[in-house]
Amino acid sequence: MSNYLAIATVTAALSQALREAINVEFSGAEVTNARPHSVNDGGAAEIASVNLYLYQVTRNTALSNADLPTRNSRGQVCRKPAAAIDLHYLMTFYGNQAELEPERLAGIVIRTMHTHSVLSRKLIQDTVGNSMGFPYLANSNLADSVEQVKFSQIPFSLEELSKLWSVFLQTSYTLSVAFVGTVVLIESEDTPISPLPVRARNIYVRPFAQAVIEDIKIQDVPGNSLQRADAESILLIQGRGLSGDITSIKVAGQVIKLAASDINSQQIRLDLNQFSLLPGETSNDPFKFPMSILRAGSLPIQVEHQQLIGTPQTPHVANASNVAVVMLAPKISVNKISATDTTTFEINVQPLIHKEQHVVLLLNQLAVDNPESYALVAPERTSDEAITQVDFVIQNSEVKPGNYLLRLQVDGAQSELGVVNDVYEQPQESIP
Repeated sequence: MSNYLAIATVTAALSQALREAINVEFSGAEVTNARPHSVNDGGAAEIASVNLYLYQVTRNTALSNADLPTRNSRGQVCRKPAAAIDLHYLMTFYGNQAELEPERLAGIVIRTMHTHSVLSRKLIQDTVGNSMGFPYLANSNLADSVEQVKFSQIPFSLEELSKLWSVFLQTSYTLSVAFVGTVVLIESEDTPISPLPVRARNIYVRPFAQAVIEDIKIQDVPGNSLQRADAESILLIQGRGLSGDITSIKVAGQVIKLAASDINSQQIRLDLNQFSLLPGETSNDPFKFPMSILRAGSLPIQVEHQQLIGTPQTPHVANASNVAVVMLAPKISVNKISATDTTTFEINVQPLIHKEQHVVLLLNQLAVDNPESYALVAPERTSDEAITQVDFVIQNSEVKPGNYLLRLQVDGAQSELGVVNDVYEQPQESIP
């Protein structure tokens, strides 16, 4: 890296290199650093000379962001910022045109720039150390920069040349060539903070194994018709690459731990009976989880793998599977309270019902011609607490008398009906 004197040092060193090359072949010729002028300006234009003019400084796209980040989250400098730039030079040749002095000077300069295209460290040191010629560059440290400045010719078209001279320089054209020097790194004077050195490094190389859930089935349990999953079901999560160093299941966004015996690479057994703790309850069993995690309706499930990394070793998420969704049906029991004009159904339900869930009681009349069906929306709740019971009060005058099958629908998932002799029978209640 180099300080703010880098641009001036490049110009001075390049002038010095051209001056030494020209003096060998063309004694008496000068090297100047000024704005190009017209050959019609007077006698000065007849003096054999090469004018080196820095006409543009541009951002180097390759290294402009190589120093990021330069500050930490607290705004402290952790790395010296460095601006990466390219320098564009115009070399103009003057002299007696009758003796082709401009052309002879152009040949020397082009040869020198081609054969010595890199600004050497020795040349920079000699230029900076010339106290008589460049005393103002004594503090330049360009020679210590990691990147050396390299020059290449810019192939200007006739149109580009005309714009450069007529619009930018606003003077008559004189024989000239252009070169670009890349790259110059100008470093900030800020002093970065120095963190403590790293005492040990841990490198972990493992093949990537993505867990994939292909299907979720319900384990066959005697006495359960298994038409849909409920809060007491056992789910069999099937796929590939399901087991890892540490395998967890994320249910509705909550990570839960499973016993090793329930996990293998092709199947994970998830017993929803594990979710048995009501709000406020605690358990010493690490595999028991709050019932509030489960909700009737769509239940998203994802397999998550962790690896032990660091000193001391701590779990870090390595990868996660796709998300699979299971429709979890509410499981209900019904208590009927009859009054003179009303019938109240107290519906006890698992899992818990939350305030934001949409709850509907579905009634289907049995054993009559033209049976009636009703959908009763649960009353709005003011409490945020999850509940296990929903009450529906029915005005008898508004409902056709008879026997009805009852289903509870929570967020689109409906409770299961009991089947006897291939006919729906339970739960069944009468309305007078």
